[in-house]
Parts: sequence; structure tokens; C-alpha cells
Amino acid sequence: MPYYEADADAIARLESRLDRVGLPVVIYRKFMAILNAIEVQVEDEYADPQVTAALLEALLTAARLTDSEPGRAYVARVEECRAHIAKRLASRSTHPR
Repeated sequence: MPYYEADADAIARLESRLDRVGLPVVIYRKFMAILNAIEVQVEDEYADPQVTAALLEALLTAARLTDSEPGRAYVARVEECRAHIAKRLASRSTHPR
């Protein structure tokens, strides 16, 4: 099964940027749980675009709720990643049904 390193790396970059947001640990852990779920979705050929979109929307919602300048900057990074991932997933196999 192919491994999509570029897509997994895009999520890893979001993870590293999250460190700069300065969230309390309990909230940071919630972000990381969502990011881990997204990474599991995008790293192989059976990424489900609907599931991935829902997870990215959950991440965006959480980021929008952080009331800080770094949090607002993080929203922009998540939006960029969402566009990148959506474009790449469109060219892959679909999730086996």
C-alpha cells in the first residue's frame, strides 16, 4: 500500500505550528487528537475525502475558538493545508466500501 509522505508531512507541519499557538495542555491535547486522526486518514491510498474534510473542519472550529493572535494565524495555516489536502485526495482511490 502506498504511503503519501507529502500529505503526512503537511499534517506534521500543522502539528509543529500548533506549538507556537501557546494553548493550555488540556486544549493542546484535543488539537493533537484531531491532527492524529487527520494524519491517519491522509497517509494511505484509501483516504476518505469526506472524513478528512470533517476532521479538518473540526480542527478549524477548535482553532477559531482560541482567542489569540497565534490562534488566528493557525486558522490560516489550517485553511492552506485543507486546500492542499483536498486537491491531492481528489486524485486518489476512494475508500473501499
